[in-house]
Amino acid sequence: MTIYLHSGLHKTGTTAIQYYAYKYRRLLRSKGILYPIIHRNLISIDKGHHLFAHSFSDHPESPPISRGKLLAYDWKSKSQKNNLDLLISAEPICRHTYKTKDCSWIEARHHYLEHLSNTLPPEQTKIILTLRRQDNFAQSLYKEHIVKGVSPLAKLSFKEFLSKIEGRNLNFYKNIAVFKKFFPNIQILIYEQLCNGDLPVNFFRSLGVSGLPNSNKIIRESLSNEEAVLKQILNQQIHSKAENIKLLKWIKSGNTQNIIKRTLPRSSHLWNSDEDRANFLDRYSQENKKINDEFLEGGEELFPSNHTPPQKKANIITLKPYLIKTLQILSSDIQQLLGEYRLRRIINAIEH
Repeated sequence: MTIYLHSGLHKTGTTAIQYYAYKYRRLLRSKGILYPIIHRNLISIDKGHHLFAHSFSDHPESPPISRGKLLAYDWKSKSQKNNLDLLISAEPICRHTYKTKDCSWIEARHHYLEHLSNTLPPEQTKIILTLRRQDNFAQSLYKEHIVKGVSPLAKLSFKEFLSKIEGRNLNFYKNIAVFKKFFPNIQILIYEQLCNGDLPVNFFRSLGVSGLPNSNKIIRESLSNEEAVLKQILNQQIHSKAENIKLLKWIKSGNTQNIIKRTLPRSSHLWNSDEDRANFLDRYSQENKKINDEFLEGGEELFPSNHTPPQKKANIITLKPYLIKTLQILSSDIQQLLGEYRLRRIINAIEH
C-alpha cells in the first residue's frame, strides 16, 4: 500500500483536485485508490482532509491529535483490507507548525511533520507537492486575502504583502527539505504543467491513474488585477465578514463590472513595473535550480519562462488617477454600502 499525502502547496489547484476526487471517489476506488471522506456531522461532509491536517498543529482551535491518529488508523485499515492505495489531500500540511518555546518557524515545521510521521509510516508514504512559479503564486495568494477582506493582510498593498510572505510562503526549497527529513519519498509537480489541459485529470495521471473524465469546471475564479487593486482600497473600511460579502457581490454585479472594465486600464501584473517583477523572479532562480537538480533530475527550467509582454497600458502606480475616477463614478453605491464617512476616508486615502 502507498499513502499519497497531497500536501499543497496553496494556490496550486488543491481545491479543484479535492472536489474532483470526492465526486469520482467510487471510480478512483475501482482504479485502486481510496479517497476517504470526513463526516463533520450528519449533514456536513469535508471534500478535503483539512481536519486531519489541523489535528497535528498547535492552533488553539485545532481538534486533538488523537482525532488525526484515529482517522489515519481507520483509513489505513480500509486501504489494507481492500488492497487499495490511500490518497490524503490537505494543503495546510505545507504550512502548519507545532511550536515549542522559543523555536523558529522551520523548527516548528519540524515538530509538526515529526508528529505526522509518527502516524503515517514514512516507508509507505509518498509526499505529493505542487509548486507554482513564485510571481504567479504570490499574486494568487494576495488576491485570496483581498477577497477575505477583513484580515490585516487584506488591507496591505501588494508590495507590503510581499514583504510579509517572502520569508515563509515563498521558501519552497527549505520547506521541501523539511518534508524530506521525515518522508524521503517526494514527488514534485509543477502547477503550470498541470494546467496544460484538465488539471485534476493531469494530477491523477501523474500518480499513474488514467481513463478519468474531464472536470470541465472552475472551482474558484480569482479577482482580476484591477478588481484586486480596487478592493484593497475598499478593504480599509471593511469591518465585518457580512460587509465583505456584500462588497464582493457588488463588485461582481453587472453594473460595477461594466464600470471597472470601462474606467480601469488592464494591468498584466501587480508589480509597480516589469523590471520589479523580473527582479523578484531573479531572487528565486538559484533556489529553483536546486529544486530542479535535486528533485526533478535537472533538465529544463523548473518553471516556464515569463512570456507576459511588457506592460504598456498600466501599472499600479499609473492606475491611481483611473482609480480616483472609478471611485467617483461608484461613489453612490459605495456610500450606500459603507456610509458617507467611510466613503470620504476612502477617497482621501487614494488622493493623498
